[in-house]
Amino acid sequence: MRVRWVVWICILLLIGTASAVPLLPAEFSGTVTIDGAPAPAGTVINARIDGRDCGSLTLDTAGVYGGDGIFDRRLLVSGEDGDSGKTITFFVGGVRAGTAVYTPGTSAYLD
Repeated sequence: MRVRWVVWICILLLIGTASAVPLLPAEFSGTVTIDGAPAPAGTVINARIDGRDCGSLTLDTAGVYGGDGIFDRRLLVSGEDGDSGKTITFFVGGVRAGTAVYTPGTSAYLD
């Protein structure tokens, strides 16, 4: 009888743990301009979902963020449960710059 209780408790713990798996981030790379010129190194790109900060990246190279290389830093956008399919709003240097749809686990090129 005691073994059955232990088994049930373990099953319940596993079910609770499985539902707490976080979503994979969406990652973005591309080019960024300000008034038609490449954004300078040091410019910050922020991503927000429903007004919540969900990721940011500071440009290392003027006008370019991320890349195709394995170790290239991309803008990672981490959402919460229920955010899949919502709009990500991007800000460059604090100014609204564009939008994309949050799809966990994807990689996209975005200018």
